[in-house]
Amino acid sequence: MGDDALQDRDSHSDRQEAYVHGYGSAAHQMMERRIAPTSAGFLFPYLRPGMRLLDCGCGPGSVTIGLAEVVAPGEVVGIDTSQVQIDRARALAHERGLSNVRFEVGDVYQLGFPDASFDIVFTQALLMHLGDRLAALREMERVLKPGGIAGLSDNDHGVMCWEPQAPLLKDAHALWVRVVQHHGGVQYYARHQRRLLLDAGFVRTEGHITAGSGGAFGTLEDTRLLAAVLREQFREPSFVEVVVNQGWADAAILETMIEELHAWGERPDAFVATPAIATVGWKEEAT
Repeated sequence: MGDDALQDRDSHSDRQEAYVHGYGSAAHQMMERRIAPTSAGFLFPYLRPGMRLLDCGCGPGSVTIGLAEVVAPGEVVGIDTSQVQIDRARALAHERGLSNVRFEVGDVYQLGFPDASFDIVFTQALLMHLGDRLAALREMERVLKPGGIAGLSDNDHGVMCWEPQAPLLKDAHALWVRVVQHHGGVQYYARHQRRLLLDAGFVRTEGHITAGSGGAFGTLEDTRLLAAVLREQFREPSFVEVVVNQGWADAAILETMIEELHAWGERPDAFVATPAIATVGWKEEAT
């Protein structure tokens, strides 16, 4: 997807945003697999004990907890729009016995913190779902201290490898992409992270490839889980409503896709790899 298409999406922030993955049991299990060394490892060289860090879109907190361990005794705050996710994250922090991390419901467009509140802002698998990524990044820049760092990570579905290929599986992935785009998201924006950070006011950026929230699904356990996540999504009422109302597919076609996804997940040769693009951006130093 080119710059013009990306800019067009960013200019249409009036669409209703939605987290298409949903919060079903399989989706939750998938999110809990994310840990700081793989999802935020590109940030580790810049983290120091005592830093204050904000995780935007923290989900169930599995990555946030790892970041809190790295910067302890510094405070880490995780925000998410879902109270369910916040409750799960709080339970995980309690289970780990961490006292330097807290979680609260929050909006990345209107962060409830004063200017220059954090040394680090991190976000993963969030911006691709937003209709106005630039506004969100400007808000992240606002709450960073001078010289502070933002770390972004998102999958770029333009470089997704899915084997063995089948026409119906390609159609299922294309349908998922259309639903995300319908809600204002862009699955290919991550390749533009450096430009977006600069547009948001950051003075320097570095791009990386990381396992991120995607990585490789190369075992039977992995592919079964991914198939289960997709089956949940394709049966989510809000997902079905968009697909049917837009005339992209009917309920029967969706069920056929679900059956095909289940069969793919059971194959001994099934494999998916979705590298994530991660970018680090620096806020201007104080003069």
